[in-house]
Amino acid sequence: MQEIQNNKKHTKFKWFSIVFAIAMVAATVITSSVIGFQKPVISNLEQGQADAIILPEIDAPITDGEGNELENGEIHKMPRAMTFRSASALANNASYDSITLTATVKPVMADNKTVDWSVSFVDASSAWATGKTVTDYIAVTPQSDGSTTATVQCLKDFGAQIKVTVTSRENAGAKAECTVDFAKRLTGITGKISGGATFDALTDGSFNYGNPDDTLVIDYSYTYSAYTVDDTLELVPEVKINETILADLNTSLTKKIKIREAGYTKTETSAKQTCNLLSLFCEPLTSNPSKYVALSPATKNEVLSWLKTHTDAGLFSVRYATKGNYSSVDRTVRIDFDASLFKTYVEDVTLDDTAIII
Repeated sequence: MQEIQNNKKHTKFKWFSIVFAIAMVAATVITSSVIGFQKPVISNLEQGQADAIILPEIDAPITDGEGNELENGEIHKMPRAMTFRSASALANNASYDSITLTATVKPVMADNKTVDWSVSFVDASSAWATGKTVTDYIAVTPQSDGSTTATVQCLKDFGAQIKVTVTSRENAGAKAECTVDFAKRLTGITGKISGGATFDALTDGSFNYGNPDDTLVIDYSYTYSAYTVDDTLELVPEVKINETILADLNTSLTKKIKIREAGYTKTETSAKQTCNLLSLFCEPLTSNPSKYVALSPATKNEVLSWLKTHTDAGLFSVRYATKGNYSSVDRTVRIDFDASLFKTYVEDVTLDDTAIII
């Protein structure tokens, strides 16, 4: 009886061993199939249609929301979206007009990884894009025929979203797209001075204004690039005084002058500035040197006398500064003067000491 029970146990163990061995073989076959024949990731395609898929790997623009940049001179994985903040046609600070990208062909064991690059408007029928040629704005140049690496260059600012498409030569259904935007840029600041003269604050180094004791009024107008991404570019001009040059001026004055505590800036609005330049200074009161008052006629004459030989010294200037999410402007334009327009102020009225007897 004991022998029969032992035989039954032995038979059960043998069958369990056989079943376990079969399960292990099946698991090995399945694992080999999965590892050896892993299917590619399918994007916008029905599974089984493609054997080579190109996918953007990251989601990072040339400038991200925190102002981080994808540096020029490096090869970056093709993003799903990117924003240019400069273009070849914008000579001022056009250091971000191109980027080199590489697309990834999947699966990695695909035999034919050659691709074609193309560019088009996202909505060619939009009001801005109608009648325009997209390649006038974005150019894509592959490193070689069929290369998965290409340089994308922004030639001009644009006002309708553009897309760069990479397509497999072997399978036209395998493609990836990257949308391209352009961020709003300040492209021009025109200043109009009292009397009608104008200057370009982005390119001109100086402008001429007659007498610094006349009221200076500058009206400003701004121009912006075409754009698909708006940016906040609030710009308020500021009159500046060069304190090093002021120190030089003070060596020739009877009373040393200083800048009023109220500051340099007299701004009415962001588009208009009114300021009497000499009123930005004050001088010590003769009877109480610790107290400062407006410049006397005598001190004004001394200041103007010095300025006659230093009309372009840069005592005064106007600064234009603004910083947006994608671009910034910081320009200083010197204010020069015309000595022939300077006035001489009456300092006093005196009487002859001689007594007249009638």
